[in-house]
Amino acid sequence: MEDWYQLASFPFEWWSRCRGDDIPVVGIVLDTEAKASSKGPYQVMTPYCVRDFNLQTTPLLKLGDANKSILPDNIEVELRPDGNTLSVSLVELGNATIENGYYAGMVWAVAGTELRPLAILNVYVT
Repeated sequence: MEDWYQLASFPFEWWSRCRGDDIPVVGIVLDTEAKASSKGPYQVMTPYCVRDFNLQTTPLLKLGDANKSILPDNIEVELRPDGNTLSVSLVELGNATIENGYYAGMVWAVAGTELRPLAILNVYVT
């Protein structure tokens, strides 16, 4: 049964990616203990094949108080060599001052003047 699932998942993934209208969402929950270390990696399939693009991450802004954020220095993103999968981790959280709340941001693929959204990042801190 597992072999069938692997064969069936490939065309579904490509079909859903070729529609191009869905940006994956990475949801991360941080508790008090996780705020002192790292969290991840979490992997999502990209809506585009962006093998030759650079990655750019926005700060994760706290909803209700945009003066509070999780900086891009604390967000590690990597693209698999095939350009199809994005890996997201929160790192060095012990050095950051993170208040409880809901934070949101984006990961972009950048090539020259072209920007493509790769993922929406949502972090809930308890």
